[in-house]
Amino acid sequence: MGSINGEKLRFCIDRGGTFTGVYAEIPGQSEGRVMKLLSVDPSNYDDAPVEEVIEVDERVELVMDEEANPDSSALKGFSGEFVRVVKPVNEAALKPLFKGLFVERHVSISSALTPMVRAVPRGLTATVDAYLTPVIKEYLSGFISKLDEGLGKLNILFMQSDGGLATESRFSGHKAVLSGPAGGVVGYSQTLFGLETEKPLIGFDMAGTSTDVSRYAGSYEQILETQIAGAIIQAPQLDINTVAAGGGSKLKFQFGAFRVGPESVGAHPGPVCYRKGGELAVRDANLVLGYVIPDYFPSIFGPNEDQALDINATREEFEKLAKEINSYRKSQDVSAKDMTVEEIAQGFVNVANETMCRPIRQLTEMKGHEKGTMLLLALEVLDHSMPVLLLDHWA
Repeated sequence: MGSINGEKLRFCIDRGGTFTGVYAEIPGQSEGRVMKLLSVDPSNYDDAPVEEVIEVDERVELVMDEEANPDSSALKGFSGEFVRVVKPVNEAALKPLFKGLFVERHVSISSALTPMVRAVPRGLTATVDAYLTPVIKEYLSGFISKLDEGLGKLNILFMQSDGGLATESRFSGHKAVLSGPAGGVVGYSQTLFGLETEKPLIGFDMAGTSTDVSRYAGSYEQILETQIAGAIIQAPQLDINTVAAGGGSKLKFQFGAFRVGPESVGAHPGPVCYRKGGELAVRDANLVLGYVIPDYFPSIFGPNEDQALDINATREEFEKLAKEINSYRKSQDVSAKDMTVEEIAQGFVNVANETMCRPIRQLTEMKGHEKGTMLLLALEVLDHSMPVLLLDHWA
């Protein structure tokens, strides 16, 4: 963030699906402070937004070319094509609904968000915004309410998907989908490229619910449209590839195959090792294999948020899964050898690594960039050995 000298408290907050990281510069202290906590932990603090979608009951159809003389119910659009209103809007019935909408709920208007052609992507963008913006606004209002004087004279800015900053009033859902990864790109581009190295940089950000990969070679690579989880979003954003694989990705044995994700165990209850009765996840596999060392992991678990990861509970769950897997293998081949807990955990890690290698290949080899000329940066990776294992898998 710059020099710590000064009389003002400065801080950055990175809220992910599983963990929230805080960096603060405190007046009078020579070094900044870093803190990690679970993003969702109902037994200790609240963070439970609620969303709702409302649809206007109206239908419009395109008049087909064979209808040479459209009737009076057909209207001519700007493109020259005729459309017919099959079911018009009941304005009288909508008036009380709109009155409630504008007072109590967020309304996303596609033409205002993305004044561009192509109605379907624009509608999907508005849907994403309508889903996310109320959640973001509720979280921000709770965050700001904790400040003694609200926003007041404080200059609090929020990172957007395009790498730029916005005030609370201009921060919206469709421009915040990749805000966290975008902050990572801006950070390493400003602190490493041209200062520590001239080689192109590959940013690897493995969080709890997803993994984000980016590339920087002297300029920000931006796109105007992307598809995330099946939804097309029309908004300026940095070229960041995301896959549903992270430390919290759920481990499953289905139809004789090891599967990782796309479902996530989240922060609550989280993986088994979080001491909340969760399900097996990638972080549990790394813990069993020794890739994650409890002494070097935040001790923020248990009723008092002061306990380390629970490796014993994790091993017990893997032993139960091992019985299921070995029983299936015996049913397919009586001569099959039993797999150990470590072999099973490594199998899941290999599947996760392959999933996380895909976005790296998409940003490098699929665009004609030679991988041997770039540096891989581990941004927020709590499973510290994953980048090393990933390099071996990628090679």
